[in-house]
Amino acid sequence: MRWLGLAGAKDHVVTRRAVDDGYVLVTHNTTDFRGLYGREELHVGLVTFNTPLGLMNLDLQVRLLLLALAEIEGEEAWNEVLEITVDAERTVTIERFDLPGGGLFCRFGNIDPPGFAQRLEHAGMVH
Repeated sequence: MRWLGLAGAKDHVVTRRAVDDGYVLVTHNTTDFRGLYGREELHVGLVTFNTPLGLMNLDLQVRLLLLALAEIEGEEAWNEVLEITVDAERTVTIERFDLPGGGLFCRFGNIDPPGFAQRLEHAGMVH
């Protein structure tokens, strides 16, 4: 949000900018943004990360973002939420659902699915 001049902005201001300008919002603040996006008639997508307190760091953020991109696979995510949850044992739950309303797709796995390390290496994310 910093590059948009919205560092420290209220959630409703960030939501309005993302929705109006067609940005997919990626956040660690699931509860507030799901509520705000649930009021929107049309949006291009919301990606949320949930982790236990103290687990999130830059490395995990990068891994979760790459996981989210792999999950979306270039599809348009109109009115969809992709919610990725990592528990204390580093087990990952991925939920994809319509917001407002609609269906739910859920799958479970671990933080490093097959081929994930190779994709990170190819992307120059690990050495």
